[in-house]
Amino acid sequence: MKMPACLFSVFSFLFGVTAAWAIPAGFNVQGRLTDANGVNKDGTFSVKFSVFETNSGGSPKWEKSMTSVVVKNGNFQVVLAGADDSSNQLEEKVKDLGEAYVELKVGNDPPLVPRQMLLRSPFSAPAVVSGQNDVLIEAVTGRIAMRTGNAERVTVSNDGNVGVGSSNPDKKLVVAGDAAITGSISAGNLVGAVVYFAGPGCPSGWLLLDGSTLPASGIYKPLSDQIAYIYGGSGANFVLPNLSDGAFIRSTGGKALPLGKKQDDAFQGHRHGMETYQRTGAGFNLASGNFPEGKDTKYTNSTLTDGAYGPVKVDSETRPRNYAMLPCIKY
Repeated sequence: MKMPACLFSVFSFLFGVTAAWAIPAGFNVQGRLTDANGVNKDGTFSVKFSVFETNSGGSPKWEKSMTSVVVKNGNFQVVLAGADDSSNQLEEKVKDLGEAYVELKVGNDPPLVPRQMLLRSPFSAPAVVSGQNDVLIEAVTGRIAMRTGNAERVTVSNDGNVGVGSSNPDKKLVVAGDAAITGSISAGNLVGAVVYFAGPGCPSGWLLLDGSTLPASGIYKPLSDQIAYIYGGSGANFVLPNLSDGAFIRSTGGKALPLGKKQDDAFQGHRHGMETYQRTGAGFNLASGNFPEGKDTKYTNSTLTDGAYGPVKVDSETRPRNYAMLPCIKY
């Protein structure tokens, strides 16, 4: 029985869904089957569908024999999806191909030529409207992938990891390339981190270290779990560290106090020596000339300089040179 080439309409349903069920990725193949005289065929036929990377020659990427393809008035329709006769998944076999072609072989007849190109087009389900129904996208085994320009853009792995620009994400979210985030980021391993901000206020998700008392429940629970009552509080409330007095941060260990304890300022013990001087009838005179001379000269609360390093800077505290910025803690 000689069969002329079939005419196909081919579509790719990658993520067709409804509220309660999912359409698997596949190709909806529609065609017409006639005899040698162009008369439409009717009946049930055994048809082998093979998917190739090229329009002629080569080895099939996916093959499946369907023994009961129903043809009515020459028309038939089948869905190519899932595993083939060798357990190869169609989606896995075609996802990286630049082009794909399907070849049909009816019964014992030679394959129909030419092969027909499989065309990808988006599937829409207008009855499914966000906000009215739950939407389920499901891959029982394997990945869910979205492609544009013959390249995978978004991938959901079988264990729920999401990759943007990554086809094999090994974390819950993997982004290959730059990312722009206009909102705040919540990262569990940053809770309790202290960062200095140059602006006048702490950004969203951060608290000023001003010694405030906060509830240990609700949105502050992760922070409460992290620092507990180290800086004060008990029961239902905990206390933030207080840096509102301009205190500096120091690491634990060495001469520092235990974690969470505030250490008062101090000046390391030291001594000063007096340079060689000579005594005269009018008083005494240092060889360097740093002390004025004269009879009955007195020195009370005098600030001295060696003449080389400029005037001494005196204040009510001992401190290094510093910049004032806003200390904030992540909650």
